[in-house]
Amino acid sequence: MPRIVIIIDEFHGLLSEEDSGSREAASILQEIARQGRSFGIHLLLASQTLAGVQIPTAMLEQIGVRIALQCSDDD
Repeated sequence: MPRIVIIIDEFHGLLSEEDSGSREAASILQEIARQGRSFGIHLLLASQTLAGVQIPTAMLEQIGVRIALQCSDDD
């Protein structure tokens, strides 16, 4: 089975607003994180800051590896 890697740079832009588009994006990312591994789909999410972004806890629980380089206490 082939592997698919989805790379989203500055993903916090998808989740920063409190509107229906933001909720839908969060829901889709959460589904990909939850079910995607069994289908060979992997996510690589990158951002310079996470300040002001509400990442769903269920999505964070599905992300096995998180790497943080130099960042502020808010992040």
